[in-house]
Amino acid sequence: MKQQNENSEPKEPSTRAGFVAIIGRPNAGKSTLLNHLVGQKIAIVTSKPQTTRNRIQGIVTQKRGQIVFIDTPGLHDPDSALGRQMMHEVAAAVEGIDILLLIVDATHVSPHTDSMLIEKAKRFRGKTILALNKVDAVPKPKLLPLIERFRQEFDFAAIVPLPH
Repeated sequence: MKQQNENSEPKEPSTRAGFVAIIGRPNAGKSTLLNHLVGQKIAIVTSKPQTTRNRIQGIVTQKRGQIVFIDTPGLHDPDSALGRQMMHEVAAAVEGIDILLLIVDATHVSPHTDSMLIEKAKRFRGKTILALNKVDAVPKPKLLPLIERFRQEFDFAAIVPLPH
């Protein structure tokens, strides 16, 4: 609800809120990133793929506002009822969000960018940020060309390199 001043003009609230969905392939580091952003362990972190089977939400509160981060199951081609349910969770997480955060394991990128992730970004109408995870494990001469490949595939609002 907007506050009104003496002139009856609406006054913007001083705090804001927004929703960010974290999407990526299995074991890209989505849950690890969520735990780091929230400042505590709320999502399971393991080397076993597909551990996150439902959406997990973590809220970060600061003076300027709140951000609700939504961790999702890893993007994959479903071959079972469980796989289809997990991909339904990903699709549902994207509904009503303000920012899409794609996370990619920089150590496991094929010579081409990830078409499934890029398609998610192209279908989303808001701002999309790309987080390149584990960049400290990528030889420096390969990192800039990797970033440039993603930049050519999609106009990201930002590309953020993250260490392991």
